[in-house]
Amino acid sequence: MKNNLIIVCLLSSLSLPVCGQSTLDDCIRYAWEHNPGFKNIRIDVKEARTDYVAAMGKFLPHVSVQAEVGRHIGRSVDPDTNGYTADSYNQGTIGMDITLSLFEGFARINRLRYTHWTKKEKEWDHLAKQNDLAYQVAEAYYKAALDKKLSELAAEQLRLGERYLKQTETFVELGLKSLSDLQEVKARHQGDVFRKRSYEKNSQMSFLYLKEIVGMKEGDTLSVSLSAGEDTPLLMPQVEIEEIYLQSVHALPDYKRMEMWERAARKEYAVALGQFSPTIFARFSWGSDFYNSLFSLHQLRDHWNKYIGVGISFPILSGLDRYAGVKKKKLNLQRVRNNIEEEKLHLRNETEQIVLSLHSGWEEHRQAVLQVKAETQVLKETERKWEEGLVSVFQLMEARNRLLAAKAEKIRVRLQYELTSRLAMYYQTGSFINH
Repeated sequence: MKNNLIIVCLLSSLSLPVCGQSTLDDCIRYAWEHNPGFKNIRIDVKEARTDYVAAMGKFLPHVSVQAEVGRHIGRSVDPDTNGYTADSYNQGTIGMDITLSLFEGFARINRLRYTHWTKKEKEWDHLAKQNDLAYQVAEAYYKAALDKKLSELAAEQLRLGERYLKQTETFVELGLKSLSDLQEVKARHQGDVFRKRSYEKNSQMSFLYLKEIVGMKEGDTLSVSLSAGEDTPLLMPQVEIEEIYLQSVHALPDYKRMEMWERAARKEYAVALGQFSPTIFARFSWGSDFYNSLFSLHQLRDHWNKYIGVGISFPILSGLDRYAGVKKKKLNLQRVRNNIEEEKLHLRNETEQIVLSLHSGWEEHRQAVLQVKAETQVLKETERKWEEGLVSVFQLMEARNRLLAAKAEKIRVRLQYELTSRLAMYYQTGSFINH
């Protein structure tokens, strides 16, 4: 069954064709560009890339420049004699300090790798959330199509009720039907009117939800319609559980994301262990000063000095914070592995459910088609007998309602099958749209 989504766009910046037909794939792409919640996922990816760049910056030296000027007041050391003096004088300093970390227990390397795997995890998470949004759009799309079709069936039921009402009024005038039959048909007609209004309201609410998911602006109109190909027989699904599962392992971004989870957790644990390693650093500093002046260039030239050195720092004791941090990171690694195992079992079960739903959906649709054909023949025969006075109006209305219920079930089963087919394609290819 081919479904067309007609979206009339009032803003020139929208990517959907103006006053033209758009497929479900077009709506999904539109949602990827305009859904506000999905835009935040892109921001998460950009933040992860920024963290990765910042981790690379940790290998650069720390450079600082400082300058200071002030006035000594009261008892102080005289720079000329190195003795105490009570005279006030001006003094200023200027300098630059460069510190380069040579070794930190591989903490910087592990932190860089951690941010790298976190960036990769966010990118795969972006693809997974992208397909989650596509599934939500598809669900809303098929729900809107179903509610629109149910509204059309309710209108068809109302038209049949109006025809039966006119026929009953004619039969009463001819003395072929009783007034009680006429009252029964009128009561059923009022119920048909209420049912039609109810389905129309449900259809409008489905449209509103679809517009919200897609990210359409206020004033844009949305119309969902089913094409004439809805009676085309469905092909029997040819997928098997093991086949689609093996395809999903290599195609789904969820599995790639889980791999990044474990790698990032291992590197985070390695960073915590690096806190127990000594730190080796090199330092270079340059400085000079002047006094008895607000600024003296020749004193700066005469007093300048340099310092070059290498230092090492051993972390001996800083409470139990480092030990607690390492323990928590180790436990977090175990937690991540348990979450991965749980997620894999969940995806495996989902794969089996999809394959079973495809086969059962195909069988349900085949039975629904046969049911509609049978109920159509029953309604025709019941109408003939009712006109001849062989059956009551209750039997006529029951036959009509059964036919319309069978048609509604046929539409529901087919749309559910279409949605499940989309999901199966996602598990096989890793994408929810046809490329």
